[in-house]
Amino acid sequence: MATEQTNELPVATDVLPGDLSSIFRRHREEHGLNVNQVAEALCLSPKIITAIEAENLDGLPEPPYVRGYIRSFAKYTEVDPTDMINAYEKLRGAKPNELDYHFNTPPATRNKKRGMSSGMLKLALLILLVGLLAILSMIPSVREWAGNTWSSFSDQSDPGFTLTNQSDNPLLTGNIPAPLPIGGSALDATNSTGTGQAVVGTDGNVSFPGVGDAPVSADTPATADATVASTDATAATEQVVADAKATDETAEGTTATPEGSSVLKLTFNDEVWMRIRDNDKKKLFEALSQKGESKELTLARPMVIRVGNAQGLELTVDGKPFDMTPFIRGSVANFTIE
Repeated sequence: MATEQTNELPVATDVLPGDLSSIFRRHREEHGLNVNQVAEALCLSPKIITAIEAENLDGLPEPPYVRGYIRSFAKYTEVDPTDMINAYEKLRGAKPNELDYHFNTPPATRNKKRGMSSGMLKLALLILLVGLLAILSMIPSVREWAGNTWSSFSDQSDPGFTLTNQSDNPLLTGNIPAPLPIGGSALDATNSTGTGQAVVGTDGNVSFPGVGDAPVSADTPATADATVASTDATAATEQVVADAKATDETAEGTTATPEGSSVLKLTFNDEVWMRIRDNDKKKLFEALSQKGESKELTLARPMVIRVGNAQGLELTVDGKPFDMTPFIRGSVANFTIE
């Protein structure tokens, strides 16, 4: 029994009303302080100091705050706060030896932890906006609208350029006429004035002898001579046309691409805007082409090319297909042909 009594915590002595007041007032007066000076030093209202000293428990806040006030006063006056805290707890009917003097986190700190900073909120809104734009760009109608808007903006930025005022330029339209053959063995062979033969003039026109110019034999009817002459003229005409066509095909097949240039063949599977410039930013070609059109251009290298709605264009350079996929960003392609 004696051992058990020594292990128990010391029991606080009974406290009577007025004990807290006497202890608090005694420490205050020993340091020559009044109520206002103590309140200013502890950053409290004088009413709180007066209520503690007068043991007015109804005029005080919750017990944890009052215990904190008493500790602050004891630290300021350099005394032990145990007697004052025990007296306060006994006066309000609590057991001082069972008190936990640890303070909980202040409400302001808890709210700050739960709140979201303005920087995080802005970052979340930015991520949401980028995601929304990415989703919209995947919709075909939105992508087509963006391509049409870009094409309209490009046309407005250069109003002097139209398809009509460029149609007469063979370099842009690709309609380069093939050179006409002058002279040649095939034409020389038929350039005779024999009877029943076609005659080719210097201007390239074919003329035929009249039926009345052919000699008429007494033994042959005039109608037979006319038939023979007509047959010979027809054969000669067909031969001249065939030779001229062969000469044209040979000339076209042997026409060489100018040195330092490339032949571009454009096939449009959709409405496509396209612009071609040289290194000096001089415009070589610009047009808004419709679906189903095809063009062939012969332009000097290097060529700086920009294509809107590039997925709708098939490009061939010097007879070889050109893959624009690595240069497409969204629906616009930018690349250079050296």
